Amino acid sequence: MTDDDLQPEPVSEPAAAAAAAAAAEAAPMGDEAQRLFPDAPSDEPVWDVTHSMLGKSLTFTVWRSLIRQEMLDQCDIKSSHRKAILRKTEKALQRTVKAGLSRLDERQMEHVHWNAFILMVDKALGNQHLKIRTDEDLCDQLIDQAPGLAAPAAA
Repeated sequence: MTDDDLQPEPVSEPAAAAAAAAAAEAAPMGDEAQRLFPDAPSDEPVWDVTHSMLGKSLTFTVWRSLIRQEMLDQCDIKSSHRKAILRKTEKALQRTVKAGLSRLDERQMEHVHWNAFILMVDKALGNQHLKIRTDEDLCDQLIDQAPGLAAPAAA
């Protein structure tokens, strides 16, 4: 045993450690970081949406085809699994927001925005999952009716 073995490990601030742990849980590390939000399309209108949680506001850019695809993806997941994923997503987002968003890097913030996006899409879906499986056009109607996701009216 050497003197180096007896030295305590440096301890980071609890908030920073909690934020890093929550972000790491929500975003598994890999050699090649995969972006969650694709590049915005040039042929489709994009707009900013805001999700509020625990007194913090998260603003990010969305577009209709992105929202529609996430709705369809969520509808393809079995109900019990979907609910478990949503609970875990919401808890991870709450932990990260409580720990502090200012300490997160760009990749971690993208995961925070993606988690908020998933929750917003779920709220817009309501209990329409089975109906959307048979009528995908219902997605557009739900997007237009969702107060948090709807595109702003053209000026």
